[in-house]
Amino acid sequence: MRREQIFIKQDVTTLSGRTGRDVVGRKERFIIGWGLLSSDELSDIIALVEQDTPLNFEVRDGDLQIKPTSVIPVIKRVTYRIPGGDYIPITQLELVEVT
Repeated sequence: MRREQIFIKQDVTTLSGRTGRDVVGRKERFIIGWGLLSSDELSDIIALVEQDTPLNFEVRDGDLQIKPTSVIPVIKRVTYRIPGGDYIPITQLELVEVT
């Protein structure tokens, strides 16, 4: 799993007419990867993504603690290496924080 910051920028114009850019917000992106998934597991993930509604994402694993965060799941890459096989590699699922 990877965790990244997305900076929300906005163009601003000063009183003297000079244009600049400010960071007006920040949200997080979580990127999760797997080696192999069964076709049923992949179908479950695709069903969640196709709902196109926010989900709560939370991690409690030893020292890694991520408080509940509202995210939209997006499949970034699916690679089918075993045609007709039982397992399908999926390399990236991206969870983007809803602001």
